[in-house]
Amino acid sequence: MDPQDDIEAARTPSRVKIAGGLGILAGAIITLTGVQTLSGFRLRTLHLIVLGVLVLSGVGLAFAGALLARARATGAILQLTLGIFALVVSSGWLLLSLASGLVSLFGLASPWLAGASLGMAIASLKACDEVNAARRRLAESGLDLGV
Repeated sequence: MDPQDDIEAARTPSRVKIAGGLGILAGAIITLTGVQTLSGFRLRTLHLIVLGVLVLSGVGLAFAGALLARARATGAILQLTLGIFALVVSSGWLLLSLASGLVSLFGLASPWLAGASLGMAIASLKACDEVNAARRRLAESGLDLGV
């Protein structure tokens, strides 16, 4: 393959940037859900544990989104894994909070955003592999782009 073609193939596609941005947004909203609830209410043990896990999964999902926005294959895999985890945890928190009488717009949006970031991570796996393969070929030929 021509190095010029590899340079073009090494550029991050728009859909991968969008997937990473959605992961960052989902992670931020999930984290804000936990922080908002922790700062406004006195909670019992189960709620505190679930909120702690919720905040950590949101921070991890935002980090994975930042990696994915740079077309890192590890970011796509990490966002896929944390997207599943965040979807389960945010859905569980939504059910637990609604059962306790707490309604939050962040809490209502969190499972949907986690599911969307999960779907976008799945859709960007192949593109990340292609970009990383092109970057690897460029590095082997001495044209390391530093990305």
